Amino acid sequence: MSRCLFIMLALFSLLSCSKDDLPDDVIGTPEFVSNLFIDGEQVDFVAGINGLQLFSNVADSDSVIVFSSGYQQQDCDACPPNIALSLYSPKDFVWDASTDWESELQSWDLALQIEAEGNDELFVSLDPGNPQALGYWFINGQQKNPTPTNTFTAPIDGPGDYTILFQDSTGNCANGPASSLSWDGLTAPCYGFIATEDNFNYVVTPSNPNDPLQSFVWILNGDTLDSDSNSVAINVFQGTLCVNYESSTCAFENCVQLSPVPSLCVANSLIIGDSIVTGASVDNIALVDLDYTDPTGITYTTEGDQQVSQIALASISPYQEPTSPELTLLKATYQLSCTLYSSAGNTLNLEGRIEVAWQLPE
Repeated sequence: MSRCLFIMLALFSLLSCSKDDLPDDVIGTPEFVSNLFIDGEQVDFVAGINGLQLFSNVADSDSVIVFSSGYQQQDCDACPPNIALSLYSPKDFVWDASTDWESELQSWDLALQIEAEGNDELFVSLDPGNPQALGYWFINGQQKNPTPTNTFTAPIDGPGDYTILFQDSTGNCANGPASSLSWDGLTAPCYGFIATEDNFNYVVTPSNPNDPLQSFVWILNGDTLDSDSNSVAINVFQGTLCVNYESSTCAFENCVQLSPVPSLCVANSLIIGDSIVTGASVDNIALVDLDYTDPTGITYTTEGDQQVSQIALASISPYQEPTSPELTLLKATYQLSCTLYSSAGNTLNLEGRIEVAWQLPE
């Protein structure tokens, strides 16, 4: 999980949010090209080439706006390699319908990490586990997005217990059970989600998957299954599958609704990631996070020492996506140099240029 000064499943961004993939495969000159060097090796991300899509989403509340954009495989959000950049508005930023976003983003000072006073803010990444599902996200019964969306990044108001529920609005998907989350206001929260690898095998991913002192209890429609690992194989498509997880630092229960047939859309309420934004005392500092998954599937983030890192806005201009004329977007190019850290403590040096599309709040 990443801690910021800040996508696994399509089955693997208070709030309005939407996510859009753009553009599809292109003919001619690509619109979005990112040229990066990772540990000295050139790694290019080009939207519309080799199955890559650029995605863009935005989440806004009274306290912060989160812009997210990056490159992922068209038919598999979690397939490596992929990369995502997120931009958090300054702590005391206030916007309205008249905000000139192009000028505003040019005025922000950027930082990959900052030591500052203030309360931490938690953001959770949510996914219904099915890219067909569009609907509304509820936290403790309060609807968070005014228009239907798929994946979503939601701010958590503060320490406490939260129930998170997705409700499909298309009429095509069955709704699964809610997910639960507890946050102490200081450390990363404890949660997990169940994903299906194929029609018969299910895998749970806890928020601290490397804890050696862990146990799993799988329950299908109330009956305990003979498995104590993080995966279970079942030849059943109907009912509720749950897992009780315990480790030395974390305990949770997560449940998903199974599909009666493989083709039926089931929309579950999955918490698939989190980030903690450290409150900044400098009003005009906009915090930035980068997440990179290498070709082997190892994820690296900017969580860690960034005292010698640099990031700067090179250009920004309005962009109109032909396939989504209803969206208001800015094309932004950033020049950056930073250190990326894996959960195992390994590091990568990244530098170069990344192009993204910022979807603007309504």
